[in-house]
Order: sequence, then C-alpha cells, then structure tokens
Amino acid sequence: MVGKGRYFPASASLSLPNFSNLALGNTLTLSGWYKYAPSVDIASSTSPMLFYGKTVWNSTADGWYVCLQWTSNSDTTKKTIGINGAGTSAKNTTIDSVKSAWVHITAVFNGTTGAVYSNGALKKSQTIAAAKELASSVVPKMFTSSYTGFADEVRIRDAVNGADWVKAEYQTVANPNFLSYGAAHAPESILVTALPNEYGEPSPGYGYHAGHESGTEYVFSCPPTATNDADAVYAVCTGYSLRLADGTEVAGTGNSANITFSADLEGAVLTWLWETTPRHKVTVANFDEDLATVYVNGESVANGEFRSFTVGENVTLELRDFRNDWYFAYAPDSQTDRNLALDYWGGLPEGVASNQNPCVVTVGGDLTVIPNVDCKGYVWYAVDSNAAISNSTYKIAASSFNAAKRSLTAGA
Repeated sequence: MVGKGRYFPASASLSLPNFSNLALGNTLTLSGWYKYAPSVDIASSTSPMLFYGKTVWNSTADGWYVCLQWTSNSDTTKKTIGINGAGTSAKNTTIDSVKSAWVHITAVFNGTTGAVYSNGALKKSQTIAAAKELASSVVPKMFTSSYTGFADEVRIRDAVNGADWVKAEYQTVANPNFLSYGAAHAPESILVTALPNEYGEPSPGYGYHAGHESGTEYVFSCPPTATNDADAVYAVCTGYSLRLADGTEVAGTGNSANITFSADLEGAVLTWLWETTPRHKVTVANFDEDLATVYVNGESVANGEFRSFTVGENVTLELRDFRNDWYFAYAPDSQTDRNLALDYWGGLPEGVASNQNPCVVTVGGDLTVIPNVDCKGYVWYAVDSNAAISNSTYKIAASSFNAAKRSLTAGA
C-alpha cells in the first residue's frame, strides 16, 4: 500500500485475497508507517492487529501476526508490539509510541527468530515460533481486531531484510537529506561512481567497497583519460565529488583522492567527474566475414561493428586472415601482395588510395567502410595435398568462375 495514508476505523480491515501468490513460506518482512488514533481507547484484552494471517487464533499449524499490545485501558504510552509465528503466544517488544504520532514499524521473520524495528532501529530480536505458509483457503488481513488509526507505505516481502535495509527504508521518508540511494550496502562502505558515465577503470572499481577502518587512509584513483567506443567519446577526468551521508559535498581536483575513513563517511559516495569530447566512428559494413577479417589499427572489427577516433587521427585499414581457397588459402609465405584480393575500400574520403591493402585514412568525421573483395583473375592452387605450390600464377576468367567447379590455366 503506497501513496496517501489511509484511516482505518475499528470496524474496517484490509484483506489480501491473492496472498498465496507471494509464496512467503516461513521467511518474510512486514513493514509500514502507523499512527494509532482512536476516539476512545480499547480494552487491554484486545490486540489491534497490524498484520494477521492464521487459520484460527493461536493456531500452531500455520500463520503469523504482528499486533499492538497495551498493559491496561489507561496505558497512554502505546509503546508495545507483539510478534508471533505459528505459536500460542506473542513475544512483546517496546517501541516508539504510536499514540497520535507516526512510527515506522518493521517485523522480520527469518524462520527461527522475530526481529522488531521501530523508526529504523532494532528494538529486539528473539526466538519465536516459526512462521508457516498459510493454507490457500486463508485470507490474511491487516488492521483488524479494533485497530483504529492511520497506515501508510505498507509492504510485505518474501525476504529477510537486514538492519541496513530497514534503516534505509525508514530514512527515505523520515530524513529530508536522504535524497538518493543505491543498492543495499555493507557497513564501513563507500560507493564509487561517475558522471556523466562510468568511464575508465578506477581503483577501486565502480560499485560498493566495504571493510574500511576508522582512522585509516585509503587511496582512490582513476585513469586521467579514457576512451569509450560505446558512447564514441574521449573522456578526461577533471576531479571528483565526495558526498557524505548527511548530504554534505566535498569537491576535489585531479584523478586521485586520499580519504581517511571515519563515521561520517559511512555510506558516502565518491563520484569521478569526466569531461568528454566526441569521437568519430569508423564502421565496417556490408562485408562477408567468411572471406577474411578486417583490422582497424591492428584490432579485428566484425561486420557491423565500429571503433571510434578523434579528428585528425590516422587509422590503418587492413584485410587479412583470408579464408577462401580461391586466393590466399594455399599461397606460399613469399606472397605478400594482399592487393590481389582487395578491389577497393568503399566509403573513404576523396584523395585516399582506397585500392591499397593496408590503407591509411585520416579521420575527419564518421566513416562507413565497405571492403570490396575481388581476386581479379588471380588464384593460388595446390598441386597436390602434400606440397605447397611454387610462386607461379594461375589465372581464371571471371566468366568461368564457379564455386563448385573451376577451370585453371597456368599463366606466365
């Protein structure tokens, strides 16, 4: 139940008809914000239920419940909560007063114990009768047994949430400085991230890092520059921002930060700041990879892939690793004229010797390179299965070329 808080009179309740779909078993977490506000206090013999799921009251066969408990009709503190699994009696815990004040209450069942949190703080964890999966015919309810008051942000989870999770859930509403959040983190941790994107490989890497000791100095660093092909940018690290848990931010320059850990840094966020310059893409297109491999500055690039470069940078295009026997599969090591297999590089700027292999081009913008392969009537052919051929040239007319049958004649 998330949104505006609701008021529940003593005669009302909230049913959960599709509860079986949650498949909670004996481990679950129940939480919500509550404010008890009756016009007349109820009798001490009545236990207002926040969550209730049992076949019958005090059943030992199934169920669980979380309820408010009063010592007497005149108890004005309203500071006791009971928790129980498949047992006959609840275990009580003292919490913050829910009388006319909002309190965040969390109950965690882990199969053997029941933990109660009030306003993000653990009040008690004690052994209770284990919660048990409800029968499919049972429809659990909330705010029953004369509960009179408000409820908001009520959650049911099929998980055992820890203290950090519970505290963070409470802080998201109670603390106005709790402006952002990430994954649940371990104690003594610092989150490393970046803006506008996580470029390079910092040390330690991006993500949460735990186990820091108070009073110990730690060195955080990142590379001064980074290249990111996915975003087609060249990035320069301009400094960092360190945001403490209370929202205070400390700015720094350079690509290294010496941080002495203290309690103020628990849950801090270190953000590396990057300034980016656009890079231009050199993309390989319309190429049959069964023929050969295209290399861009010595790195193989598959059909449809690209690499990025800055304006004015020289890029070497090369076609090699030939895989078809009608040109270089049987060529001797002395054959180095790779132009025999390349007709031209399509898509290159004017003035570039596009019929050369390898070919050098100066980047001035995005390029889409289309390698055009043509054996130009030249072919290398094995005389037999045991010997490599000599440096002879065999010719084949383009009109008589056939992938299944070839007619070859020796050339001078």
